[in-house]
Amino acid sequence: MDIGFLETGRFSIPWHNECHDPFADAYEHGVSKAGFNTGSEKIQSRSRLEYIKTGSIFQQAFDGVRPRVFGVIGGPPCPDFSRAGKNEGGKGKNGKLTRRFAKVIRELRPSFFVIENVPGLLETKKHRKFLFSVLQNLGKFYALDLRVLNALEYGVPQSRRRVFVVGICLKWLERRRRRDFLAISRKSREILQIDVSENRNSKEVAGDIAAQHWFCWPKPQFRDAVARYAPGAGEKCPPELSVKHWFSKTKNHPNASDVFRAHSRKFKRVREGDISRKSFKRLDRRFYSPNAAYGNNEVHLHPTENRRISVAEALALQAVPKAYCFPEGMSLTDKFKAVGNGVPVPLARRIALSLAKFLNGEN
Repeated sequence: MDIGFLETGRFSIPWHNECHDPFADAYEHGVSKAGFNTGSEKIQSRSRLEYIKTGSIFQQAFDGVRPRVFGVIGGPPCPDFSRAGKNEGGKGKNGKLTRRFAKVIRELRPSFFVIENVPGLLETKKHRKFLFSVLQNLGKFYALDLRVLNALEYGVPQSRRRVFVVGICLKWLERRRRRDFLAISRKSREILQIDVSENRNSKEVAGDIAAQHWFCWPKPQFRDAVARYAPGAGEKCPPELSVKHWFSKTKNHPNASDVFRAHSRKFKRVREGDISRKSFKRLDRRFYSPNAAYGNNEVHLHPTENRRISVAEALALQAVPKAYCFPEGMSLTDKFKAVGNGVPVPLARRIALSLAKFLNGEN
């Protein structure tokens, strides 16, 4: 997500938190290789989020001086809300960090924030109740909007649905966009008052939220892409959404040879385009990839070769700039998991642009 924000040229990122050293090292290496050598490539804090004091964040990021406008962006750990995970929700070890992330936002009181997570946080009934309890606390200080977006509709060769929550400080909004303040704050209150009880399905809740949208979410480049371009759907998948197109960009990539050795006979038995299994899904050259969740026992096979896809190919499915790469000393497991944890760059960039325009009064 950082790369998407940086690519707009309208945001800088003076402070980061990553407690897993291999991921922190990989971030610094990759962002520097991608050319963002402006301080945005450094991880200032490698402590666990629950141990960080907000005063130290202000000191490390801004030398203790509060900026006129600043924000917080991030994706708290998602396994406890994922359908493929343990579904422990807000009580899980990782799930608790979502509430902690929201607490940091309340204490820092930034002008804006963006939270990203798996759609199960909104669409699974018991997780949705937890999410709205978190949003109720944030809604005391922020105008809130949320939506599930699929990266495939924004030019990424992967069907990857994620929920995004955007918050704008009510005091900032009243000062900077006085004409819009009453309408936006009213819509935000309506969202928070939606019935999210377990007797309602996710489509009903999503419809109620959509009726109160006030944030200018980016318009899809390929609307309804999953239904239109799926194998057998009848409409040809655009080349720019195909695995073949993006894999062609990985030649001479530093991580092109980073691949697990093939031992299982499954590598030879699974046909191209067979993604029916929970794992060992063989990609189809002509179509987009299913969701990349590496590190959660999910294995994607190369379309035509009897092997798993490489790290470079996995990065391509997230539409990461070719210059971005992982350091040599990083384990293959950490490399793939880091890819699966990421936000596709074009989607992050489009959200960042919408946010920048909103903050500047352009929409």
